[in-house]
Amino acid sequence: QRFTFAQQNKELTSVALVSVEELIRGGCFGTGELCPLSVRQLDARERSSDQVQLRNLMVGTQGSLYKIMDTLESFIAQPELAAQPEEATLSEDQGASPPLAIGKQSIASKAAADPQSSQ
Repeated sequence: QRFTFAQQNKELTSVALVSVEELIRGGCFGTGELCPLSVRQLDARERSSDQVQLRNLMVGTQGSLYKIMDTLESFIAQPELAAQPEEATLSEDQGASPPLAIGKQSIASKAAADPQSSQ
């Protein structure tokens, strides 16, 4: 629902829907580049939707996603923990785990806590 009802503000211009596997791959073991299942632009501007980039403080073995990797993996092992009816249909169609909605707002609030790590 967060993906559907997200509203633009000064830090949030788009939201991306990504699978848990992609979040782990790109955030914990990659460079922070993710291939989203879907991207929604909130400000009506046209941007590439092929990839999204996580903030540095979320990426790598010192990043916030790595610290919660066990929890993220539990969503893969037990998809009913994360699935909502509309997300379950999307997951089954695409063969992926239930997706998580992420956006600049949640990333930016984490960056505010650690300004040295933000991009």
